[in-house]
Amino acid sequence: MQNKYFDYFKTDKFNKIFNTVLFCIYIILILTTIFHHELWRDEAQAWLVVRDLNISGIIHHVKTEGHPLLWYVLLFPLAKLHLPVFSMQLLSFLLAAAGAAIFLFLSPFNKPVKISVIFSAGFLYWYSVIARSYSLIVPLLLLCAYFYPERIKKPYIYTILLILLSNTHVLMFGFSVILSVLFIFELFRSKHILTKTNVIFLPAVYFINFLLITIYILAGKQENLLVQTFINTDITGKNIINTFLSVFFNIYAYTPILFIILLIVFFFILLAILLKNDKKIFLTVFAGIAFQLAVYRYIWHTSPEKASLVLLILLFGFWIIFAGKNIPDKKRRLWSILITPVFLFTWITSFAVVKNDIKKDYSGSKKAAEFILKNTGKNAVFISNYNLTTAGISAYLPQQKFYFPQEKSFYTYSKWNNGLMKPFNSFVDYSGFKKQFNNKKIYFIFSFGIYIPYPPAEIKKVYESPADVLINTEKFYIYELQNNE
Repeated sequence: MQNKYFDYFKTDKFNKIFNTVLFCIYIILILTTIFHHELWRDEAQAWLVVRDLNISGIIHHVKTEGHPLLWYVLLFPLAKLHLPVFSMQLLSFLLAAAGAAIFLFLSPFNKPVKISVIFSAGFLYWYSVIARSYSLIVPLLLLCAYFYPERIKKPYIYTILLILLSNTHVLMFGFSVILSVLFIFELFRSKHILTKTNVIFLPAVYFINFLLITIYILAGKQENLLVQTFINTDITGKNIINTFLSVFFNIYAYTPILFIILLIVFFFILLAILLKNDKKIFLTVFAGIAFQLAVYRYIWHTSPEKASLVLLILLFGFWIIFAGKNIPDKKRRLWSILITPVFLFTWITSFAVVKNDIKKDYSGSKKAAEFILKNTGKNAVFISNYNLTTAGISAYLPQQKFYFPQEKSFYTYSKWNNGLMKPFNSFVDYSGFKKQFNNKKIYFIFSFGIYIPYPPAEIKKVYESPADVLINTEKFYIYELQNNE
């Protein structure tokens, strides 16, 4: 009787109940956090670009930031239908829910691995609550893993998924190229019946897609953020080991260093398991991670959401191994024991960032926008000291533009490499603004992370962000110039 009782926990019925309960808990957690989350500049920037530009303007601008276009394509109808910016957050939620459902209901992992992954920092926060293009990566990459065993029999589905994945983010562009080259090589070696059209057509589709993305991302080197960063990188700076370590310190931000060292050891053991059991998958995973490290080393620094993609690629590799071979239960349990802590220890970060986001303002943008909406009229002009930090405020105020003195123009979204790093930090020229904006109510909006000068008597502080805003550069002071109307 006892064996029958325990056998129930291995049945398909119980597995479905377990996965459903886990999925519901996950949905409740991320929805709770999303409803408390204030947008910050990196989230708001994409929304402002699609909201305030036409199609040609969007294509030109996104190129300068070095991103593929898929996230902007999805946001475009939402913004042009004049939906509130919260619709972008709901889109991110739906993508996160889809990724969680794919992982829980379709992956070959056991319950401890599923629990550790679903509440990991990437799943629970960086790719769900933070509404950015990373939200697209989880469902697409996991679908690639799911269809991987059937890629030869279903080449068009696998091709579409890889093309979509390549258009999510530069980091996934590199990994998609690696997977595509491998797939094309396998197509030519396949014994399955494929028409000549397929053998020619599919490689051509990949080549055209990757060529267009490469040309698009690297076009206009004088104004392209990624190209300029690469050109100006000091290649004698931090080495690849420091870059690798920075990835793990971003993933396990709140974890004691001794545990981080242990987790790095686990990470290399898992790579060794991949190498021993499937050299092709090992090389794919290794190349995908190496590409990311090269990006962090030479082009752009890492961050928690970027670094967490390393674990996602590792998970992709083990999904394929678990699904594609008859692995003895003993090995499967051993490997799962090694995989689980690598994700489980990100829970320290997961619940820290979720707790902070619920208790505190992630950005000061929403409350600053509410103050502007309630306390200033249409006759107001807002002079900003930094054209990067106000994107979140603009996203909540569709009709509001800010004036940036360094560019002598009004703006909503940030224009990279165009006065981006030139904060305006002085009130000394406020008399010039009185003449320039005669009969207008003049306000100065300063971000707390930038040095704030002491205001003269004619300028009065009327608003200050809460002291415990999580993004330090998005704490705002708003000053009012007296008697200008």
